Amino acid sequence: MAVTTATEQRREGSLLAKAYLLVYNGLLTAGWSLLVFNTVQYTLSHAASINGSVPGLYKSIRWPLQVFQTAALLEIVHSLIGLVPSGVMTTLMQVYSRVFITWAMLEFTPGVSGNLGLLLIAFAWGVTEVVRYSYYFFSLVGSVPYPIKWCRYTFFYILYPVGVVVSSPEQCDR
Repeated sequence: MAVTTATEQRREGSLLAKAYLLVYNGLLTAGWSLLVFNTVQYTLSHAASINGSVPGLYKSIRWPLQVFQTAALLEIVHSLIGLVPSGVMTTLMQVYSRVFITWAMLEFTPGVSGNLGLLLIAFAWGVTEVVRYSYYFFSLVGSVPYPIKWCRYTFFYILYPVGVVVSSPEQCDR
């Protein structure tokens, strides 16, 4: 029976963690890409009829939004166990607010899921997450393509305020 050293065990654990994070970030990149695709497809096919409401958008993005936003709960676990260097409280607040909007407001508050703000949330969250998760994925691979790096540090200035403002309870009532 082979005896493994502490260094070998850490390396194996590190490789397993890296493999897990590659799969996690790859799946979330794909999932949020699907949401962005569905949002753009809906917008292009209904552009002439969008007049303050988007009655069918939620139906076309509901599944990827719920699945991939809820999967972000794992990020709290990742920070708790030290898999990633993110702060637990910051991660908890960011993830909780979006999961709350996804499940409590969009799913159970009448009228909110047809609100024009949903289009802005879907686009802002979707693009932000595609860029973020692909950035993490390529960081783990060891080489982040310049366009992804540029998007990661540039889109933030526009998409973060849009996501925050449109996600506020006052905007969801309109």
